[in-house]
Amino acid sequence: MKATEKLLKKEFKLKSLEELWLLIDKKHDTFFQYNFFCDKITYKKNLERMIAEIDADGELIGQEIAAMKSGSIIQNFASAAYTQTIGKYLAMRKALLNQIRLILSK
Repeated sequence: MKATEKLLKKEFKLKSLEELWLLIDKKHDTFFQYNFFCDKITYKKNLERMIAEIDADGELIGQEIAAMKSGSIIQNFASAAYTQTIGKYLAMRKALLNQIRLILSK
């Protein structure tokens, strides 16, 4: 299970990404024009890109944690990379949560 699927399950009780896409498809085009200043297709592409980045960063964080625990010379480099990646990951995750909350609230 990828990072975004876990997040959707935990925060919004959504079973999968497909359920999120169905909720987005049910919204009228004017909803996206008024709230996000773009059309539905553009919004979905941006959301897909954000989800792909979050999933990739989630996998990278897992690898960095494993490298930090290995006790090798790579440990220092992995620690620095982890700090940078986790900041980006948390910011993207927060943005995704806010986007989905807005969709579900209206």
